Amino acid sequence: MIYLRKALEADIPKLYSYLNKKYVERNLKNPADLEKKYKEWYKEIIGSPKFILLIIEDENRNFIGHIKYKIFSKKIEVMIFIVEEYRNCGIGKEALESSFMYIDNNKMIVAKILEENQNSKRLFESLGFAYYKQEKEFDLYIKNSN
Repeated sequence: MIYLRKALEADIPKLYSYLNKKYVERNLKNPADLEKKYKEWYKEIIGSPKFILLIIEDENRNFIGHIKYKIFSKKIEVMIFIVEEYRNCGIGKEALESSFMYIDNNKMIVAKILEENQNSKRLFESLGFAYYKQEKEFDLYIKNSN
């Protein structure tokens, strides 16, 4: 069983650690500067009405991943991240299905999926999303409003 909740500032270290730390340390000469910027960026997202950042946890409140919605006037973009050891066991689908209650389902939903992420593409297709187009390193999948 999983639980979804809105992200809090207290979640920022976990978000950064799972999503950004390895990249920053591997690719920069001064990772502390970028770490600070990432943490400020998360703080802005958590406090913004243009974003919904949801934390996915297991029954013991262990961090499993997150879902991020970016809200526009006519569409909503969604991205999902699941910690590696929890992938390919249905958690992503369960989390996404549960997360739809947090958004306006009358808007088109656009999933931004890294081009090489075949598992995520299958996940969104199983939820009724269809391939739309490529944008930079992302494939965009859409689901029209209910």
